[in-house]
Amino acid sequence: MIRIRYASAWTCACAGLILCCSSAAAQTCPCPKYDLPAIVEKADVILIGKVLSATEDSTGATQNKDGGWRGEAGYQMRVMLDVSTVLKGKPPRIVEVATPTGLCGFVFSVGKTYLVTGQVQGATVITDVCHANAMGDAIRRRAELIRDVLHPQQ
Repeated sequence: MIRIRYASAWTCACAGLILCCSSAAAQTCPCPKYDLPAIVEKADVILIGKVLSATEDSTGATQNKDGGWRGEAGYQMRVMLDVSTVLKGKPPRIVEVATPTGLCGFVFSVGKTYLVTGQVQGATVITDVCHANAMGDAIRRRAELIRDVLHPQQ
């Protein structure tokens, strides 16, 4: 009888943990419907660059022109990118990029190369997961799609 109660309690605890973890993992940033032409049109800057450094601060996440980052805590990641290719805009060779932490934050790693799409606020490019950023093998294909949007074939 004791074994059955213990097993039943253990089963309930495991089920609760699985339910809790699976609902947290299922949460995503509330991005608008993915529309690459609209993202490209709204972007001030679209570039490809390698992350030189990364820091995190609590000075408050900056909202983009779309009113993004709602509900996020005031934490953000700032990275310095060495720009190798510019698809839109006129960023400096070394540019600061900020993204919120949490569900809407785009995750950067030092030493990796990314395609970044965002709005300029001051000297910083603001981006998040809703901005059609890309990394790794997806960069070339995303850049081709963006070039097609910027320069449609007649």
